[in-house]
Amino acid sequence: MFQRAAHEPGPRLGVTTQLGKQIAPKRWSAEDVGLFDVNFDTGEQYWSYELRHILGVPRDVPAEFQLLLQCVHPEDRRCFYEIAMQPFRPNCPAHKTSEFRIVRDKDGAQWVHVERISIFRPSAPCDVVRIVGFVVEIPEPTRHQRTCKLLILPPEVSDDLPPSAHGASERAEK
Repeated sequence: MFQRAAHEPGPRLGVTTQLGKQIAPKRWSAEDVGLFDVNFDTGEQYWSYELRHILGVPRDVPAEFQLLLQCVHPEDRRCFYEIAMQPFRPNCPAHKTSEFRIVRDKDGAQWVHVERISIFRPSAPCDVVRIVGFVVEIPEPTRHQRTCKLLILPPEVSDDLPPSAHGASERAEK
């Protein structure tokens, strides 16, 4: 009933950022959308085959945050790290849209668009239990990505960053 014949194209999908800018509609097939699911209570992390392909990570390598951080372009790591740590802080948004670059060996870098949903513990509205979301490749950022780089992180956050999270561009800290 819900299956579509393999030869039929998928629906035409577009993504609208929080600032209202539309990514051009594109026919995304299941092979274009990478899925992730992280359960903080159990420690389980799932990356779909498609997400692994987008990141350039082999199928047999365990899904780990440090590996994901290494896939992010050095100039985008601080911003990515800040967004990735939101579930561990009060006032984490239930939905987060972000864009950053993934490092590619041959091609340099590829922009990706990420949608993340935070699932909260019913008994504690600020306690994120799980995050789920999807990742798609995009040709260019749809919003001004550099605004996050201008953010000066508080010392306690900056000191907690692993050395690999400090991107090549540290111009925001003056």
